[in-house]
Amino acid sequence: MQDLYRRLKEVGYDRKFVEECVLPDWWSNDLAAVPANRAIAELAIARHFGFRTTDLRDPQCKLVLPPCEDIRLKRNAKVTEEQVAGTVVVARRAAQLVAECAIDLPSFDGPALASSVRAAILRNHAHVDLGSLLNYCWSHGIGVVHLTHTPRASKKIAGLATFCGTRPVIVLASGHDSPPWVAFHLAHELGHIMREHVCDGGDLIVDQDLDKTDEDQQEQEADRFACEVLSGESSPGFTPTFGLTAEKLARAALRYGESRRISPGTVVLFYGRSAKRFPAAQKALDFLGQKVGAHEQITGALRRVLQAGDLPESTERFLSGCAGLTV
Repeated sequence: MQDLYRRLKEVGYDRKFVEECVLPDWWSNDLAAVPANRAIAELAIARHFGFRTTDLRDPQCKLVLPPCEDIRLKRNAKVTEEQVAGTVVVARRAAQLVAECAIDLPSFDGPALASSVRAAILRNHAHVDLGSLLNYCWSHGIGVVHLTHTPRASKKIAGLATFCGTRPVIVLASGHDSPPWVAFHLAHELGHIMREHVCDGGDLIVDQDLDKTDEDQQEQEADRFACEVLSGESSPGFTPTFGLTAEKLARAALRYGESRRISPGTVVLFYGRSAKRFPAAQKALDFLGQKVGAHEQITGALRRVLQAGDLPESTERFLSGCAGLTV
């Protein structure tokens, strides 16, 4: 297998990722000494990464990732499509599997204004947060998955919005585990879908780093959409008070958020952005119990829409390794 691991690493897939997310859980590399066994590994790799098995079989064949013509990369001019291609292939595959395996989902009912999305959520929830936003997406036919494990040899991404046939799917992949942070990322990617920046048969949008600002028109539209869904305003609707300690900020966010039906975590996050005081905001999120837990919320929502115990073995292995899913 050494020749295969070497060639896969050259195109962005490290050995650990391949072993933990793609190869069967019973796999041992000494099995590859038998050609029929190695063929099993080659087939699994080909299925998830899109290579031809004949190329994987030939130790002298240089592997080439699928072309990136249908990717629109946003948010980081210094990163190229080729540098994130390995991660994007994994994200696209995860999106396809989610679209194929989710059961009893309604059809996507088309674009909606940010105000309509917010109003729909507030009919059943006190405010818009990650949990209520996930519920909205799934109940409107939009799949959501978070990648907790991506190839180390490929550049990371923050999020991706795409269509798998007629099913829109959002893939999140940032290192953030704070629900307010991830809620903003999810709302941003939802904005790309609702503003029709992506469509069935069209390009997929890849956001490389959502913590950075971007003057791109579509990125600005998606940011405004996210802000309006989360807060009711297309930009943070308050003037930050400077000098607040983390504890005082958390208490102020609770009061402000309750009076305006905004999640306190969102208030804290917007304060951090507006006042450029992210350290205080991070500590305030800790006071609010909003520092971790986003990944588990997304995985839990995904788990509920998949048929437990009825996934193909290779699908369960891939989603378990990449998205932390156990069914």
